[in-house]
Amino acid sequence: MIRILAACFALVLTSLAHANTTPVAVKDVQQYLAEQQKLRVDLDKSKRFKHVDGASKRKILAAQDVLFRMLKDKRSVDELNPDERTTVFNADSEIVAILTDAENDRPICENRPKIGSHMRQMECISKAQREKDREETQRFLLGPRNCSGPMCGDSGGG
Repeated sequence: MIRILAACFALVLTSLAHANTTPVAVKDVQQYLAEQQKLRVDLDKSKRFKHVDGASKRKILAAQDVLFRMLKDKRSVDELNPDERTTVFNADSEIVAILTDAENDRPICENRPKIGSHMRQMECISKAQREKDREETQRFLLGPRNCSGPMCGDSGGG
């Protein structure tokens, strides 16, 4: 769903970027609005977006209301004036940004072996935390090494 929204966002962006030159038609505004409607239903009824908090859902719904109002009966964003295009662009950008942030907060769970046991345990961390942990591990592994003591050739006797 996020990929579809990003693709639609790119189409709106392309059209906005070419507002003063060659107009670029969005392939199917009605299909885009149908996807927004599907997202609205999923936000309300699906477990897929249960990690999106209520305030974020309300922001998405408000941005979608703007999109539905601005694009109603339109076949292309080229039918909008530059101010309307900007409004549509901003509403779409807000939806994409909220969903991207929500995706980073989404818990990712793994069933890992429990240390010292044959039992497994469920471990859940957010996607953002997982990425942060990965980056810290990479930085540690690729970073400079300080070694002292007898194992490093240092007698320790100074």
